[in-house]
This record gives sequence, structure tokens and C-alpha cells, in this order.
Amino acid sequence: MNKSQLTGNIMLRVKTVYWIRRAIHSTTLKALLLCALVGSAASLVSVGNVLANMPSISDMRAVADFLLYAFTHTAVSVQALSLLSTAVLLWLLSDLAKTLARVELVYKGREV
Repeated sequence: MNKSQLTGNIMLRVKTVYWIRRAIHSTTLKALLLCALVGSAASLVSVGNVLANMPSISDMRAVADFLLYAFTHTAVSVQALSLLSTAVLLWLLSDLAKTLARVELVYKGREV
């Protein structure tokens, strides 16, 4: 094996480890979990019919009443998936807020 082949093999291993670490990062896993939960809920709900029956978005009170009624009159599995999806989304948004606060401190010159 010559030097360029050895360098190529080493770089391939380094890149593999880098991408594996990125793939198992907690934020990535949370995002994948959110996608799985939303996909599962969407497979159980006729999203097209829900959107067709939804009142005008300009009437926020009617939309809130509609969503509450739809949530309370759906299957328990859809309710559970909705609550879990909301929890994971809030968890991701919390991570995003922490990251943005850290970035802001770095740009202000006070590294965390």
C-alpha cells in the first residue's frame, strides 16, 4: 500500500467516524423521533379531510375550537402521538434556544 492509498483509507475512516457521531447526536435523534411520530400520526389521520373541514385561518377562535374538538374526538393512539410529537417539538425548540443563546454569547465576545 502506497502513501496516497494509506492517506485515503485513513481519511475514509475519519469521515466515517465523523458522520456516525453526527448521526447519533442527540438533536438528530430527537428530529428523527419527531419525524417518526408525525409520520405515524399522519398515517392514522386523513390530513386532507381535516384541512378541508377546518374553518378559515383568519378566525383563530373557530380554528382553536375545531382543533380542540378534533383532538378530543379522535382515537387515543392519535392523541398520544400528538402529545408526544408536541413534547419532542418543544424539546427541540428548547435545544435551539440554548444553542442560539450560546452563539449570541460567542459573537458578543464571551465564549461559553
